[in-house]
Amino acid sequence: MRHEFHVGQFVELKPNLMRAAATGAYEIIRLMPEPEISSESPRYRIKSSAEIHQRIVPESDLMLATGPTARSSIDMLREVFLATPIMSLPTLEG
Repeated sequence: MRHEFHVGQFVELKPNLMRAAATGAYEIIRLMPEPEISSESPRYRIKSSAEIHQRIVPESDLMLATGPTARSSIDMLREVFLATPIMSLPTLEG
């Protein structure tokens, strides 16, 4: 079975009453090795900025994230960097 999602992509966990998890986007950190049983769903290591730990979840529990949180972390960092004003250094006169 092939992984549908790739590293750096943002996904959301499908609602599940039996799982206590942060809402919102999770970034795919790593693709896990293929399962031993061919009927099992591919697994992923994911991370939410709202949680300190990572999770390992099957692909069947994930859906593609939508909205502004669906961008990659690199894209968000680039946007913050480009929006930050450059301040000039004070000159030494004397």
